[in-house]
Amino acid sequence: MLELSRGAANAVGVCMGVRRDEKVLVITDDSRDHIGHAIAEECELKEARATVLKIEDFVKRPALALPDLLLERVDEINPDVSFYVAAAEEGELGPFRRPLMNHLIYDLKARHGHMVNIDDRCMAEGMSADYEEIARLTAKVNEVVREARVIEAQAPSGTDIRATLDPSRLRWHPCPGIYHRVGEWGNLPEGETFTSPASRTATGPASSRSGPTSPSRSSPATCSRMRRSRGSTSPSDIPTPRRRGPTGTAPAIATWSRRARPSRSTVST
Repeated sequence: MLELSRGAANAVGVCMGVRRDEKVLVITDDSRDHIGHAIAEECELKEARATVLKIEDFVKRPALALPDLLLERVDEINPDVSFYVAAAEEGELGPFRRPLMNHLIYDLKARHGHMVNIDDRCMAEGMSADYEEIARLTAKVNEVVREARVIEAQAPSGTDIRATLDPSRLRWHPCPGIYHRVGEWGNLPEGETFTSPASRTATGPASSRSGPTSPSRSSPATCSRMRRSRGSTSPSDIPTPRRRGPTGTAPAIATWSRRARPSRSTVST
């Protein structure tokens, strides 16, 4: 069994900055119950008051609505910090996860760590990283790219993409993995900065293969060509915006991430 305590301690103490006497809510499910309890145990070590709620105790999965009983319990707890540590079941995003996030972040003003589909390996590796260093690197990269007008990225796997950016309208949004202020939230593990290209400007092939071999008909790599992209429209765990801001859905071509850096990239201002 992989060791989870270091990743749990990072999530609680470093990423979310849980403090003594704070109220912490951990929402988990049958498949991630052990991870949820590992996080709750770290909260107790910080002398915070942790409550674990399991989704299946309130609704059958997939949860196609946000149950009133669950919402009532969340309101009773009124957490300072919340964690979502559960699998993503098909069909749950719109009717369940997103309204739950909206309520926690916007209504209750909780700091929220979103750990959807977290697993043991992710806890042992990604969550065990040095998040102060990740935050430093994220800020450094964001400073480099935030006024960029053109971005290019190439990799031996076949990626060769170019996009025009509009920083006056579509700002870069850093996600450092550290959320200590009221109402802040992020996916964990994390460490990236992202934006979306200006409309109809992204072109070139993008490959999902990580390695030196270029994609071919006989290779398992996925290689697609992006032309006149309007940006990503795939569903994601982003709470419904209630005010204008830098957040938004970002395509892979305009993202720098510690998890998947291209072999070479060029940024022009």
